[in-house]
Amino acid sequence: MQRPVIVFIAIVAAVAGFLISQKNAPLPAQTAKVYASDLAGEAVDVTAGSGKLKLVNFWASWCAPCVEELPLLESYAKDNTDTLEVLAVAIDTLAHVNEFLEKHPLELPVAVGTSYATELMVDWGNDITALPFTALLDADGNLVRVHSGAFDAKALDAFVH
Repeated sequence: MQRPVIVFIAIVAAVAGFLISQKNAPLPAQTAKVYASDLAGEAVDVTAGSGKLKLVNFWASWCAPCVEELPLLESYAKDNTDTLEVLAVAIDTLAHVNEFLEKHPLELPVAVGTSYATELMVDWGNDITALPFTALLDADGNLVRVHSGAFDAKALDAFVH
């Protein structure tokens, strides 16, 4: 009768030891959300600080106001290259973006948003994921302000400054 009790106690002790060791085991590293990828499929860290202000513009090839705004953003980026980085994140498919860029080449860095890109827009206050949508990040990647709708030159300059 003693032997089954000892075996039972040994099993309970082993299970308890295992559970305690799992409680203290390090958690697996959390994978960062990838909000966009470049045209080659490499992850782009949309929210990373760059040491400069960062203008993140969400657009789509099928969005007329977005398409009209892109040349302004490109020109503004060229004129402010020392203090500003601009990233155009397409809420679109890679095929549509490539087709668009063949017809309308851009020098701006262009990325294609993942399924998390719209989640990021919502987190930044764009609850209906309207396009175009632009966010300004400080040099450390912190959100400064957001804007829904297309810019004209004066509004863009006021937004950045």
